[in-house]
Amino acid sequence: MALIRPQDLNAIDKRIYEPHASELKARSIFALKTDIPAGAKTYSYDVLTRSGAAKILAPGATDVPLVDADLTEETVKIYSIAAAFNISVQEVREAQMANRPIEVTKADTVRKAIAEKENQVAFSGDKKHGIKGLTDSVGIQVYATPQNAANTSTKWADKTGEE
Repeated sequence: MALIRPQDLNAIDKRIYEPHASELKARSIFALKTDIPAGAKTYSYDVLTRSGAAKILAPGATDVPLVDADLTEETVKIYSIAAAFNISVQEVREAQMANRPIEVTKADTVRKAIAEKENQVAFSGDKKHGIKGLTDSVGIQVYATPQNAANTSTKWADKTGEE
């Protein structure tokens, strides 16, 4: 007669659960540039800047406003985003014993880390590497908060709701 141990009655779910994480939006919002050669170290593109505005003229007026368009070449460095994982011999043995694919789980974690960094850089850039993101790229409209007599600060944090 064999004794049944408590661990013999433990049912182990084959699925691994993880907490809900925020959805990464960069790849769904921005088009992926696929025509840059794989060995390129930099990428250049032209930025069109328009200036001037039209106005309504009085009959016979000759002061027609001028508008213009200028092209400026921008060059950016190309960086790689990387992450890796280690697997010890003991982890391989444990995964085999539990019949779980440890490589898939860790590889998915690496993929997620890279996607999170890509998403963060797409929106906020990276000052250390001089990478501009959505919030500080060329052509982004910026609104300067006005000053008033009582509050001379131009910081949003120092403004009232009315200001």
